[in-house]
Amino acid sequence: MTTSTDDPGPGARTGVATDDLGLARAARDLPASLAPARDLWPGIERAVLLHPQREHAFPHYFLHRGVAASLVLGLMAFGLAVTQWLTLPR
Repeated sequence: MTTSTDDPGPGARTGVATDDLGLARAARDLPASLAPARDLWPGIERAVLLHPQREHAFPHYFLHRGVAASLVLGLMAFGLAVTQWLTLPR
């Protein structure tokens, strides 16, 4: 198998910075502000209206289940501690 460092290979893009420093320089040379060719707000508004967000991102039943599980674990730990305390030699 012969490899050549001069040939970028199939599918390689030429004229594109391949190292981090080159990429940073290319990004620095971009314009600071670009205005879109048309008003984008109608499309954004339509997408928001077609796909409304849920009222809460985190369902409340997870909170209730977490509190219930914490109470159960706490009661179990308390019961285990009482059982061990009652079985101590006196």
